[in-house]
Amino acid sequence: MKKSYLFLNMFVVGLIFCFIVTCTKTSDDDDDDNNTAATATPTVAPTATPTASTGFQITSSAFNTGGDIPTKYTCDGEDISPPLAWANPPEGVQSYALLMYDVDAGNFHHWLAYDIPTSVMHLDENVTTQADTGVFKQANNDFGKFGYGGPCPPSGSGVHRYYFQLWALDVETLGLPAGADYYAVEAQMGIHVISTTELIGKYER
Repeated sequence: MKKSYLFLNMFVVGLIFCFIVTCTKTSDDDDDDNNTAATATPTVAPTATPTASTGFQITSSAFNTGGDIPTKYTCDGEDISPPLAWANPPEGVQSYALLMYDVDAGNFHHWLAYDIPTSVMHLDENVTTQADTGVFKQANNDFGKFGYGGPCPPSGSGVHRYYFQLWALDVETLGLPAGADYYAVEAQMGIHVISTTELIGKYER
């Protein structure tokens, strides 16, 4: 009787031992999985290659980027286009397009010139407001006219920012007539753009 009782006790102890070992192994395996997940290196998407040419720039002798546009070039003055120049065009450029818009007035369109030859690297002030300048073409603006329309924000509306953007394109011509619709020209520009650069001017009334 005592032998049977002793055997039973040994059997129970053995079962308890096996149970403890099994649970400890399972717990260790779970901890390893958690540690692996915590130290896994996430996949990072590569940085996109910039499309802008680092040396490509547009400037004006009338104001610096971020500066005030002189009254002369606004509707409160002579309302003529300011002098502009550009340098270091990107490789492969076949023509330029120049646009101006007011970002603080819903991107109001002030100017869009296109099919500008690569031989042209500056524009003197007071570009003609004809649709066909004889050298390049101009689209209609949101004033309902061709060529340049100077800053003319509502009085008391605060400072408005005007972006002069120069686009380098991979075609000599966009294939559109002089005086084309602004949005039609922009759509073609978007297809052929190589690089862009911009000059920002401010004006307040």
